[in-house]
Amino acid sequence: MSKLEENEVLGLARLLLQSLIQKKIRDLSATYLTLSFDEIAEKTKLPMNTLEAQLTTMVQKKAISARINKK
Repeated sequence: MSKLEENEVLGLARLLLQSLIQKKIRDLSATYLTLSFDEIAEKTKLPMNTLEAQLTTMVQKKAISARINKK
């Protein structure tokens, strides 16, 4: 059992991590006009499947404005 589980703050730690990831993505969207999934994944250290789900959620909640250009 981890220290977070022992102290019953594992859920809070997960929420904090999620919030930090979203802040990093919002900061990137405010700084760069165009970014590839690879560039965002590199800068956020997220796996591609997690990144795609995160971006989709953030766009749906209007946390960021994005357009996906599949080439």
